[in-house]
Amino acid sequence: MFNEQLRPVTLENAFVHLEPLRLDHAADLAALTVGTGITRWFPEPMETRAILDRYVAEGVAQAEAGTAVPFAIVDPDGPVAGCTRYMNIAAEHRRLEIGSTFVGAPWQRSAIITAAKLLLLEHGFERLGCIRIELKADSRNMKSRNAIPRLGATEEGTFRDPIVGGEGHDGIAAMIGAVQQRLPFYRFRLISGIDAHNGCVRYRWEAGGTAEAPLYFAGTDFAILAPDGRFVSVTGFLDAMPTAV
Repeated sequence: MFNEQLRPVTLENAFVHLEPLRLDHAADLAALTVGTGITRWFPEPMETRAILDRYVAEGVAQAEAGTAVPFAIVDPDGPVAGCTRYMNIAAEHRRLEIGSTFVGAPWQRSAIITAAKLLLLEHGFERLGCIRIELKADSRNMKSRNAIPRLGATEEGTFRDPIVGGEGHDGIAAMIGAVQQRLPFYRFRLISGIDAHNGCVRYRWEAGGTAEAPLYFAGTDFAILAPDGRFVSVTGFLDAMPTAV
């Protein structure tokens, strides 16, 4: 099922449109990259039109082969602003990476790149059923390294609740995979505001109670935050739970 859903798709919100990458996007992308240095941290910086054309052609070919899902990042006002993709896909582990991302100078430090990443994260977790999505940056690219934690990503974390728990990336991924396999149509919905003070966060959620997912769950989670705002640990309490799961 994971592989079947990995196909070109258009994603959009008020700040950005993500549309499947096409060969005719190359001219607009070349105007953003050639001679500008914005892809200097890429393995092969796109400083010539030939390199950019090859990058686009390879992305389109990978989409046709089902090994990547590349997108053009489009400003809702019209211009092509950049490029990104799902890549390094490991369907057997329900894991992928969001990478090969750049936006032109007019859109850097704007809402468009954050909005694009959030669309990709939502689609990956909610529609594709990923249990792990990775974001990477060159160790010298401090702008990207500082931006990634603002999306809620973390290098390490801990999750605990009354039924299951996980330590570190592998433990959390295994825990989420087991829950999603047992309850495949359940999605968490926030049912409270988010209370936060002194590096701690509290919020309430619910799941189920629908025709597709009839069993109803509700709970309260408490999280500890790192100084940069990333989650360090989450401890969950169940407020409502069916008698049989």
